[in-house]
Amino acid sequence: TAPELTGYGSRQWTIDFILNPAHERFYGKRNDRMPLYGPDKVLDQKSIELITDWLRGDWYEPGPVAAVGAK
Repeated sequence: TAPELTGYGSRQWTIDFILNPAHERFYGKRNDRMPLYGPDKVLDQKSIELITDWLRGDWYEPGPVAAVGAK
């Protein structure tokens, strides 16, 4: 299981946390598990933002798709 993060913290807080959980704002030197996605170049900024939006429940939900050729 994982924690429910929908709406938790601000978007920027979540981006910063995923980017570098070892920053002194978060776990600091106590970080013994969470990867440094930004500093270690595991994920780029866009990917971190997409993951943040998904975790927070802020993703885009498209409307119905029209059939090809339908008017």
